[in-house]
Parts: sequence; C-alpha cells; structure tokens
Amino acid sequence: MELRMDIALKNIDAQIKSLQQEQERLMATLRRTEEVRKIIVLMRDTAITPQEVAEAFGARRSAKPKARNPNKGRARGPVAAKYRHPTTGEIWSGRGRTPRWLVAEEGAGRSREEYRLQPPQ
Repeated sequence: MELRMDIALKNIDAQIKSLQQEQERLMATLRRTEEVRKIIVLMRDTAITPQEVAEAFGARRSAKPKARNPNKGRARGPVAAKYRHPTTGEIWSGRGRTPRWLVAEEGAGRSREEYRLQPPQ
C-alpha cells in the first residue's frame, strides 16, 4: 500500500514539474507576443516601416563581412582514372567518395594499390 502511494506521489510530482515547465514556456511566449505588439504600435505611431527596421538591423549585423573562400563553388576539371576494378572494369579517379567495390575489397583485406592503374608512358 505504501509503495503504491510512493509511486503515485512520484507520478504526481513529475506531472507537476511538467506542467510548470509548460506554464513557463507559455508565459515566455505570451511576454514575447506582448513585446512584439508594443513594437508594432510604436512603429505605426512613428511611421517607421518594416523595411527601415530590416535595413537598420541588417546594417548592424553585416558590419563585418565574411571572408570569401576563393575555391568555393569552382568546378574542378576532369581527371584521369587512377583505379580500375579487375572484373567489371569500373574506374575511379580517386576524387570524391570511395566506390563501394573498392571499400568492399579493402574490407576483405586487399590493398587499394592493387587496383591502381599504371600511368601512361
């Protein structure tokens, strides 16, 4: 009997905690909604447009431009094949993801170098 009451009390405590967390979340949402409403009223009273706010907000955020990666977005040219599957003839340049057949062969204990093509002479 006492064990059941302990379990029931623990369940009730957990429910109370969950409900309190939900209440805090809802109150925060309500406060945020009220603040947004105040901002909109102030904007209407002073004839400030959303575009003006966006420009002012964006100007502050973009004060420090990001460094641009000069290599990003550039396509690299075609490359000669470096590896060939001995039975299917599939080839791989060595760029990008390793093909499944090569992963399987390496998993079976074979070396990637066994499949390397000889450079033309």
